[in-house]
This record gives sequence, structure tokens and C-alpha cells, in this order.
Amino acid sequence: AFAGTESITCEGVFCNLVFEVIGDPCTTIPINIDYALFDTSEIVDIANGSVFIEPNPSFGDVDANGVAQAYDASLILLHAIDSLEFSCQEWANADVDLSDTVNAMDAAYVLQFVVDSIDSLPVPPDDPAYLASGDISVPTQVWVTEEGIVQIPISVFGGEQVLSSDAEINYDPLHLNPRLDFILVDDEVTGLVAEHHSNNSTAKVAAASGTPNAIDGEFLTFEFAVVAEFEESIVTIESLRLNANVEAGTHEVRVHGPNSVGSSLKLPNQFSLNQNYPNPFNPTTSIRYGLPESSDVSLVVYDVTGREVNRLVQTRQNAGWYDVQWNGLGADGHHTSTGLYFARIEAGGFTDVVKMVYLR
Repeated sequence: AFAGTESITCEGVFCNLVFEVIGDPCTTIPINIDYALFDTSEIVDIANGSVFIEPNPSFGDVDANGVAQAYDASLILLHAIDSLEFSCQEWANADVDLSDTVNAMDAAYVLQFVVDSIDSLPVPPDDPAYLASGDISVPTQVWVTEEGIVQIPISVFGGEQVLSSDAEINYDPLHLNPRLDFILVDDEVTGLVAEHHSNNSTAKVAAASGTPNAIDGEFLTFEFAVVAEFEESIVTIESLRLNANVEAGTHEVRVHGPNSVGSSLKLPNQFSLNQNYPNPFNPTTSIRYGLPESSDVSLVVYDVTGREVNRLVQTRQNAGWYDVQWNGLGADGHHTSTGLYFARIEAGGFTDVVKMVYLR
């Protein structure tokens, strides 16, 4: 109750009421006002309200067992792919970069904390020490293997400080189904834990590592099984990113399938190098070649002066069809200039060259 000896004329806030709120975190306490009376008869309109009690985060300790562990990072990955719902308190504990979202990068921070790579949680938002760099490359087309498998490789060129990745993949469930081991991690990538969750026509992917990776080549491969005959199917990869800052946007991948699963593409009967597609290209082109037998393979890009620009393949490979992506980067990770380039293959005594036009 308020009283005074002088009349008051005002507009705006008349007074503030201060409450001591008693309750559990992540709960809402209602505030009900029965009436407001000015002088003896002026009853004003009132509106009830409420107070939400914010959680008190224990950063990284998602399961609230008193310590941040690798298991907590796994829980974060499961939440990121919609396999696990978080309570309000669990969500607050998981948001270790204070970004108001919970994603694969939070899991990477927890893993780094567990292995003592960082001293404490939370990590300041957009800390430059944890920003990734690099160019993400996604093929524009792939082919069904003779085993009825579709592989979509994701490459990173000039990648530095890569700790996490996430993406959403949309596919036609009448044609394709994610395999049990849907995410294949390249052998050169250290400590990456990857999870996925599929729901009808969408697969969500989240991966995190406690060790920063430098990547210049294949990073992840998404692997589907063919479930019905088709000539062409489309897989769309959305929201693909590294850490929280390197984003690749949306990519559409054409999957060339056999007319039936039983008539899958046969092994090549001779060595071959196909014309790259698309050509001219920007930002990425796919170079396809066939091996009729296991061979030591070299696939190198040269400029018009004969200088080696980038060595895309230098390894032994089994017989089969292969698709390699080039995104116009040199071996130093920098973009090359617009112009004519040559892709030269050497395998089992076979040599061939195709001309490629890069447009920046």
C-alpha cells in the first residue's frame, strides 16, 4: 500500500515490485494480481504474469554426475541429430559456447576439455582459436557401385582447426536407404566421433573430435544402399559446415543408378579416364576413371605450362569406378586462376589426359 500528502500525475512506470522467488530451476512461477486501487474508486486494468527461473549451468556436465566426460559429448551429438531430447537443465549444461544452440561444436569443446586441451568451460562465443578454415567440396554426381552401394564423399581442401561437422541429408527413400555405417571417416582424420539419425527421407549428421584436424582431401563419406531400381535419384545435402563458422550451403548430388539393383554397373573392362563434369566448372568438378584391375594410381592436375598444380590421387586402388573432385585449389590450398588445366592419370601402364576449364 502506498499513501502520500500530494497528488501524483505521471505516465509510465509507477512503481516496481521486488519479489524473492523460491522454486526449482527451469520452472515458471505465476504472479497473480487480485486488484489495483487508486484513491477510493479508480480500479485500473490489471494483467497477471509469471517469472521463469533460469537454470544454473554446470557447463559440459550434461548428465549431471558432477563431471564433464566424453559421454556428455556423445549425448550432445545424439541431441544434435534429434535422437535425444534434452531437459531445460541438460540443454543449459550442453550449450558450452553460449551460442543459444546445441550442436556438434559443443561436443567438440567438451571433448577438448576432457583431454585438457582447454582449461575451462564455457568457451567464449566465436573465439578465434576455435574457428575452422578450408573449402568444402561435394560431388555433383555419383554412380551406384556393382554391390548396389552409393558413396558420396565430402572433401575439405586447405582445412585447418577442424573440430566438428554437421549436416542434413535429404534423399528419396523409395530409391536409397542410409546404411548402418552411414558415415565413413577418412583414416587421416584423428579422433572424430560421428553419429547419424534417419527419419524417412532425412538423415541428420553430427561429428566431433577433441583433436583439431588439418584436412586436405576426403573427410567424410555418406554411404547409402540401393533399395529399388531407378535411373537417377537426387540427394540434397543442406547446412553442411565445419565447426560453427565454415558453411557449404546446399548441394544437390545426382545419383546415377542402374535400371535395377541386379544390373549394377560392371567393373571396367579397360583403363579409362572420362571427361570431367561439369566443364567448364566453378567451384567443383568431378573426374571419373575406371580400373579393370588393382593398380597404383596417380591423378595429377597441371597448368598450361606443365607445372604440377595439385596431386589428387597417389595410392593403390582396387578395380572399379572412381570419382575424384577438384575445386580449383592448388597443393598450397590457394585458389588457382581462371584458365585451362589438364588432369593426367597414370595407372597400370595406362596414361591419359583430359582438358578442364576453371572459371572463378
